[in-house]
Amino acid sequence: MRWVAPLVVLVGIGLSPNAWATVPKLSKATAVKQAQAAASSVGNDSAEHRPQCSRVSALRFTCTMRWADRDGDYRWRIRITITRSGPEISPVDDYVVTGTGRGSAQVRFDRIKVKERGRIVVDTRRAQLGQQLRLYSSSYFDPPKDLLVVPTIASLPAPGPPVIGTLVAVKAEIRNVGSRRVSDSFDARMILDDNTAAPPYTTDGCDPDFDIPGGETRSVCKSFDVPAGRAVKQVEWGPGSDELGIWHP
Repeated sequence: MRWVAPLVVLVGIGLSPNAWATVPKLSKATAVKQAQAAASSVGNDSAEHRPQCSRVSALRFTCTMRWADRDGDYRWRIRITITRSGPEISPVDDYVVTGTGRGSAQVRFDRIKVKERGRIVVDTRRAQLGQQLRLYSSSYFDPPKDLLVVPTIASLPAPGPPVIGTLVAVKAEIRNVGSRRVSDSFDARMILDDNTAAPPYTTDGCDPDFDIPGGETRSVCKSFDVPAGRAVKQVEWGPGSDELGIWHP
């Protein structure tokens, strides 16, 4: 894991509301691990020290840490709040770090005030097809993307040549959890049981592009030509370079 700065009605694919609404949990061991990751925004030397965490509520811990830089320049004293939200299968952990760094004589007793907030980013999130993943991507130039994604697969009528196998569509419900509009394409990859990627196929009524205002949901679709005798191993998609979702049948 790494750090970065800074329910709905399903339509058209017959999913249970439980695919969206699962209650997350936050253990003390997880809070300690996430607090250590958050403290790295202050200094890498923090990784050698264990936070002291206390539960505030079911989904929130407050942790404290103290450490000194290896070179002896600063002594840090910080407070970290870890708050979990999102579905149990794909939770989101936000952090707030506050505190101070007091310098030694060799840095003229300098004092640094710490105030950082952000999200713990998970490189890869995994679920079964039909289950929700919450995927995040940040960008220096564009607003961050924060999306809830539920994909399923379905066979489509064979259009004939040049399709050589079975035409299979990945249909997904995507909800924009953020407050700002997100425009993107559901350029998913379908990996087969021989670890090759199924070739995409463009067909009418299966559009991967979406433009979603904050708080709204859209349906998208991308189709693939699956060769005879092959089975779907997994479907992969992410809204950017931060988090990748992988769904298995």
